[in-house]
Amino acid sequence: MSKMDRIINSKVDQQSIYEIYRSCRLCGAGAGYKMPIIQNVLDVDGQEVELKQKIQECIRIEVHQDDKMPPLICEVCVDKVNDFYEFMELCKKTNKRTRQRLGLPLETVSKGKFGDKDLAGVSTRVEVSDIHFKARMYSAIWFFELL
Repeated sequence: MSKMDRIINSKVDQQSIYEIYRSCRLCGAGAGYKMPIIQNVLDVDGQEVELKQKIQECIRIEVHQDDKMPPLICEVCVDKVNDFYEFMELCKKTNKRTRQRLGLPLETVSKGKFGDKDLAGVSTRVEVSDIHFKARMYSAIWFFELL
């Protein structure tokens, strides 16, 4: 390979790397407005969950300042992560409230793939085909009994 070929290849590699780092870390989009995933913004009331934490909780991708991955996220992905996080929180609250109303335990020991609870707040995973039960209804409440 000639010196000129190496210089050209080096410039192509640098351009490719630059394009990767300027694209959205989640969807890979190169066009459009993007913002840093990690923001140096102080949350005065402490209520807002950081975007990087939402990404970790919703899609199981770790984001760190020095992880050598693209640091940007597009507006579409920000909206999707925020919407999904809100939906996930709603599901957790509904699951907790329903379990309380039915007198069921609130949490179970985690046995999930990621080592913590799934979206509904229950981590025990079972195949429905492996369970045999019968259902009875008392006062408009269904009770399931394992056989």
